[in-house]
Amino acid sequence: MQNKIFVSHGDIILDKIYDGDLNLIKQDGGGCNWNDLYNLSLMGEKCYAFGSMGNDEER
Repeated sequence: MQNKIFVSHGDIILDKIYDGDLNLIKQDGGGCNWNDLYNLSLMGEKCYAFGSMGNDEER
């Protein structure tokens, strides 16, 4: 069987969740492609990711 390597690219996303008063409850990295790579890596697959980030206060 051939060895597989999974590669993904794209923006690095930061999800922010606020309550009704706009207080930050939680922030978490995400984005579908990153979640897929994470789960594949938990299954023992070799995974690589590359992306970019913005020039904002969260970098």
